[in-house]
Amino acid sequence: MKRPVSLFLLFAFLVIQLYVAKIPAAHQVQTTSWLAVSSEPGGLVSRNGDYYLVTPSSSFQLQSNGISITSRASGLNWVEVPEPSGAGIWRMALTAQGVPLVGIGGAIYPAPNATGTLWIDSGDHRLYYSQPPLSGMQSVGTTLSYVKKVVWAQDAQSAAVLAQGPEGWGIYVWTHANQTYPALILRGGQQQIANYGILRNQTVIAALKNGHILQQGHGLVSIPPMEQVRVSRQYASALGHTATQAIFWSNGKWNAYTLPKQLKWVGVPRFSKNGTMAATLAQNLQGTWHLLLYGHHYTLDVHMPFTDVSEYHLLGFMGDHWILITVPEGPHRGTYAWWINH
Repeated sequence: MKRPVSLFLLFAFLVIQLYVAKIPAAHQVQTTSWLAVSSEPGGLVSRNGDYYLVTPSSSFQLQSNGISITSRASGLNWVEVPEPSGAGIWRMALTAQGVPLVGIGGAIYPAPNATGTLWIDSGDHRLYYSQPPLSGMQSVGTTLSYVKKVVWAQDAQSAAVLAQGPEGWGIYVWTHANQTYPALILRGGQQQIANYGILRNQTVIAALKNGHILQQGHGLVSIPPMEQVRVSRQYASALGHTATQAIFWSNGKWNAYTLPKQLKWVGVPRFSKNGTMAATLAQNLQGTWHLLLYGHHYTLDVHMPFTDVSEYHLLGFMGDHWILITVPEGPHRGTYAWWINH
């Protein structure tokens, strides 16, 4: 005697069919591990613990679980803000609820918790802060005469500022209490620093152009000099490679892995939550793309969802288990996610 199909199983089947039906045939991925998130390419932004996919004309709030990623339209409003020097106009994109996402024009840096924004005037290269994000703008870090770049700490209580200051060119820390002090000042300054980050305890870490990593209070990290070295903006982690090995460094420990032959790293590496994993795109001489993941004691070479795509962009990690990529153009144009089982 056959058992009747339960209503739950029938409902689950219908939901799966409806979900798959929403994905156009051109966007159905060629491997089961990849999930189509959106038919739009974009950038990934995290604000106050929420994730947003941002395109030039829209934004979508993303939510994930172990099965899927859902998106909800959150609107996009572009607001123009005159620069204090009169040199130009900042343009910031906000959700319909007023969450600051990205900016164009002069350099704009919304805080990770979405409560304020740091701005660099393109005319006098001074630093300004506003809280809420678009009002009450004031000049801060007034001892810094030429500001080039800002990186926020994860808790938004401080930021690392690459600038010319009283101690010379280097990285200064600006705090929410409007205090500024030198963190890493190097001879040659700007010319030596490739990229950098700041930890929650206001410690600065920097990748130098000679391939070394420098951590405030600890000096040079004891690992071999690397090419294409990148440090996490908010965690004590780094990824780079020598001629034969990929090196992942996190929380004082490093692991080396054999570098796949004929693979060239492409784009900017991304780091997971807490900096326990790093990822980079790579391409071989035949043009085939790979997604390379590195952690402590393991590495993964992930096949991309499509073989006929000429360009991929790595957006970054979403939560603990998802990593997102985007295809900017072509028949597979859109954003896709891969579940990391670790």
